[in-house]
Amino acid sequence: MRAGFGFWGLMFVAATSVAPGHAADVDHGRTIAQRWCAACHIIATGQTTAKADAPPFEAIAKSRTAPALRLFLANPYPRMPDMSLSRDEIADLVAFIKTYGLAPSETPEPPPTEQDNPDKDRRG
Repeated sequence: MRAGFGFWGLMFVAATSVAPGHAADVDHGRTIAQRWCAACHIIATGQTTAKADAPPFEAIAKSRTAPALRLFLANPYPRMPDMSLSRDEIADLVAFIKTYGLAPSETPEPPPTEQDNPDKDRRG
């Protein structure tokens, strides 16, 4: 009986996870942002109108991690419209937002230097 609970528990977690299960589509995310977000947020360079209390996508991208954005979009702020986005749409929108930058905790490791590369031919 206990093994069955573990399997079904695992299946529930897998089914309700907000992590994307596919490669996100930035272009589709842009389309979603234009439809749902541009009335309040600045979503593109050159956009001139937005609500004063809605942060631009660049600020959002640099202040929230991708997992935090996915979670937020699955249960958005009450003043936001009910977009009823699917997990794939959330992943696409997050991918588009993240084209504006990374949160500090998402900063990728710098590439290895030549002296860090053990495969480099060390013959003079």
